Amino acid sequence: MEKKKNKDNKKKRFIIIGIIALVFLVIGFFFCYSFLDTTKPYVKANKIEILDVNKEYSVPVEFYTKDTNGNLIDVPEVTLDKSKANYRFYDYEVSEPDKDGYSVYSFKIEVKAPLTYTLDINNFKTSFRYTFLLQQPGVFDYYTGDLCKEKNVSVNSRVNYYDRSDKIEGDYSFTNIKWKNEEYKIGVRMESSVKWSGAEVVSEENSIQTKKDLDTTSINVFIYAPANYDGLMLSLRNTGTSKKDFINNSDKKKKYDKLLSEYNETGVKSKELEEMEKESNKVYKLLEAADGKKIDKKDIYVFRISDIKPKEK
Repeated sequence: MEKKKNKDNKKKRFIIIGIIALVFLVIGFFFCYSFLDTTKPYVKANKIEILDVNKEYSVPVEFYTKDTNGNLIDVPEVTLDKSKANYRFYDYEVSEPDKDGYSVYSFKIEVKAPLTYTLDINNFKTSFRYTFLLQQPGVFDYYTGDLCKEKNVSVNSRVNYYDRSDKIEGDYSFTNIKWKNEEYKIGVRMESSVKWSGAEVVSEENSIQTKKDLDTTSINVFIYAPANYDGLMLSLRNTGTSKKDFINNSDKKKKYDKLLSEYNETGVKSKELEEMEKESNKVYKLLEAADGKKIDKKDIYVFRISDIKPKEK
């Protein structure tokens, strides 16, 4: 009886020790798990290539004609060649932190878009001007992939925007970024101006003139973000813009202005206006289009803003 009792006691001790060991193992696992980085940053998770921002990049563009009032028109006597807009990023700067621990990150973008076109001077009767839809780079967050909202400002009143950021009060449009247990805001402001070099005749044959011109758009970018923050990224769609894109943007703006006018008159906001405002206020991911479709990462140039060549002192 004594030996059997000892055996039972030993078996109980082994069971208890085993249970205690298992409990400590489970506790240890969850303790370690809580300190592991189990969520990859958006750029890394989607295997998005970060390119050299100090090279020039090109995006295809399609020029189109407008009348003197800015309305889209077709001018049969004019043929506009397709072209490319060439982007250059430079003069990166970071301010000293303010009392809230935020800095202003700034840099410049130069976009040059050359145009070659022909004009039938014998049959030409309509006054016109030419332009194109600029693909503006966007700021986004490395960790979440959230595209930051921006306040766009036309410095010389020659850049037309089809968003409603000019109604935003203050210097920036802000986006709240949430990553793990942290939350912070990023403010973006883009100041743009444009200058044409002026049409120049390069050849003429049988009353057909070939002319060249050059559009230079200058963009000053200001980002208000936490000091020493390493998640500021820049994206640029490389698929280009077209006349059709301009028409879609213009129609959308006209529709919104009409719905907003009706709301101001009646005090009743239509469901269509609510949907348009919801779409406008939504924070999109880098690879997420407004229509809900996914954007192919091959169609976007991605850069790290802190890699831009600093401004010379």
